[in-house]
Amino acid sequence: MEPVVMLKGPLRSVSVASTGPVGVSRDAAALAREGAAETARTAAAGAALLDAAARLDAWRRDLPARIESQLVDLAVGIARKVLCQELQAGRYEIDPIVREALAGLDLRVGAVVHLSAEDLARSGLAASEPGSDEAVRYIADPQINPGECFVETPEGTVEATVEHQLARVSEELKGGPLE
Repeated sequence: MEPVVMLKGPLRSVSVASTGPVGVSRDAAALAREGAAETARTAAAGAALLDAAARLDAWRRDLPARIESQLVDLAVGIARKVLCQELQAGRYEIDPIVREALAGLDLRVGAVVHLSAEDLARSGLAASEPGSDEAVRYIADPQINPGECFVETPEGTVEATVEHQLARVSEELKGGPLE
């Protein structure tokens, strides 16, 4: 512990008795090491701040795209629930769905349209083309849900299911590639 000086009155003057170091003495090498360590700590803190700022800026730039993607997912989820309710209630027409699935196909080579038994019974297109030797045949398929159809052709298939259509809408809204 350092000595304590007690004065009994006001201090009137001071004079320096010694020019040597006061308190704990440190050599120049120790001071240099401390300075270098402080410089290194400051540089590391600066680099960490720059890295954090860059990550924050990248996050800020990506935020609109992430929000947009989440909004599209939310909208498609709502559409899925509404469509399922409408399909369960039978509030849809199957013929426009079938026409869209057949659009652009070369029907001279023949196509088989798979429908649910209920949709096959209510389809005006299926009723107007009853022959099996026609360009388009309609069959009941227990694996097809009401409001959906599946078209087979020699060149490939067309899937007109709720999930497939919602996926296409989602990709289109998100700016992704369409099939």
